Amino acid sequence: MLLSFRDLTILEAFDQGATESKYVTFYLVTPEDELYFGQSFKKQEITLAEYNAALEHVPDSEIYPEVPPDTPLTIAPNHLDDVSAFIKRPGLNSYESMKGSNFVPKGVLEETLIMGQISKTPIPTSSPTLAAVCAAAESRPSSWSAWTRL
Repeated sequence: MLLSFRDLTILEAFDQGATESKYVTFYLVTPEDELYFGQSFKKQEITLAEYNAALEHVPDSEIYPEVPPDTPLTIAPNHLDDVSAFIKRPGLNSYESMKGSNFVPKGVLEETLIMGQISKTPIPTSSPTLAAVCAAAESRPSSWSAWTRL
């Protein structure tokens, strides 16, 4: 699954005032927008094989919110990708402590709605913003990556 360290987002967890991390968390988002999350208490020289062994699939319901009826959302054009646009995905820096709650999905929905409002009244000095939801796959039509900044 994981072929390169470049594909991982790696975060270190620290206690307040500490100079050494307690553990390392990491995640991988596949091209199909599937999320894999892992954690290791070995903090140095973790091998690719060790990262792969620690990664576990995260269900869509842990990340992608249910959209309330009558919520106005824009579906992103299919031609956008990581090269032609910046695709903002959920921040997962507190996922290990919020797992099983609605914290991450709620935040994704709130940020998407805010970006939708911003895209309707663009700021002249900023890059154009398209607040859009990306259908991750036909089998998951209600799931979404995030909004896109052009």
